[in-house]
Amino acid sequence: MVHSLWAFLMAHGTSMGLAVDVVGALLVWGRGLPTQISRAGASVFPEETLDETLLRESTCTDTLAHLGIGLLVLGFSLQLLSSLCQKIIAGGHFLGLC
Repeated sequence: MVHSLWAFLMAHGTSMGLAVDVVGALLVWGRGLPTQISRAGASVFPEETLDETLLRESTCTDTLAHLGIGLLVLGFSLQLLSSLCQKIIAGGHFLGLC
């Protein structure tokens, strides 16, 4: 089971990582970056000045933007892991270990 997981990751990890990156980039592009906060931790726009629908919409936008950033990190990690696995296996074959 573990061996087949590594084989699958080596064969398709780069493509899967790229697909996850594209989805993450589309989320960040479509929703923008999360709301800026001041150095004290307070929102740049005080919540008292926003109406309920605008506040709900900005919360949804922030959530999707954070999800997009997380997907970008996950996609690049998959690509890196796949590349490292391929190099380790290739090195093992080169040294006669596999």
